[in-house]
Amino acid sequence: MNIFSENEQETSTISQELRAFLEHNYNNYANIIALLAVVELQVICFTPVLEKIIRKYSPLEQLNYYSVHGSSSDNNKSACDDEHEDALWDSLALIIDQIDINELIKITNTYLNLWNDFWFKQLSNLSFSKQIKFIA
Repeated sequence: MNIFSENEQETSTISQELRAFLEHNYNNYANIIALLAVVELQVICFTPVLEKIIRKYSPLEQLNYYSVHGSSSDNNKSACDDEHEDALWDSLALIIDQIDINELIKITNTYLNLWNDFWFKQLSNLSFSKQIKFIA
């Protein structure tokens, strides 16, 4: 029995591609530092969406990450309560003269494109009339 809709299954496939791409780069210090910095940015930018997903699928909602840290749309908690992204970019800066910048840009852009595909699929699963607020 398949509990996922077709769109959710496609999202799951994209999630697996993201994970596989990251895991494929575990053995390269510069690549993994840059890719983890990208992930940190994704998490902060999209914490409201991620929090909703966790609430939907987590039976232990009160114990999840976002109940402690909040999201970027939460005025009572700071989703950006640490500087992981900055620390990662600083680590990369220390070895910048020892790496192939063009290759790093290529790998980072590929990863960003995978994230773009992931978020596009997430948005396609939402009801736009309920989720998007227009600013007048």
